[in-house]
Amino acid sequence: MKLEEAARSAGETTKFSATEAAEAMSYMGLAGWSADEMCEGLSGILNLAAVTEYDESLVRKLIEKITVYDDHFTVEFKSGLETEVTM
Repeated sequence: MKLEEAARSAGETTKFSATEAAEAMSYMGLAGWSADEMCEGLSGILNLAAVTEYDESLVRKLIEKITVYDDHFTVEFKSGLETEVTM
């Protein structure tokens, strides 16, 4: 139920639909993310996809970790590069 709520919330607060958010979470699960990590990182993944206008699967291939805070998030790329994004 927690994942469904996260997908619905993302559908209401991002340019992506709840179905698209759920699809993103299925890929996150395949990549080894736990349910808690998916709920915490979903908005960051979707925001990054929206900002970069890249396909979500490409974003997932490039990103190692996203940490979401109240006013910003940090993105750690698989290459080792890390950046902070202020919202």
